[in-house]
Amino acid sequence: MGAGSAVSRAPVTGRWSTAQLTGAGLALIAACYGLARFAYGLFVPAFSDEFGLTAATAGAIASGSYAAY
Repeated sequence: MGAGSAVSRAPVTGRWSTAQLTGAGLALIAACYGLARFAYGLFVPAFSDEFGLTAATAGAIASGSYAAY
């Protein structure tokens, strides 16, 4: 094929629709965020020592995370 010639291609079959891709992305984000919420509880003692957090402050952070989820 020479320069300037147009190449036409058939549509690719098996592609994901926008809704399917959006749904898969949201599910992945929800799963990762859920795991991060659970992991936060494991790090609370280290965070409390390092940043001087009280139990109420650590609870407020966890509650904010839960509300955002």
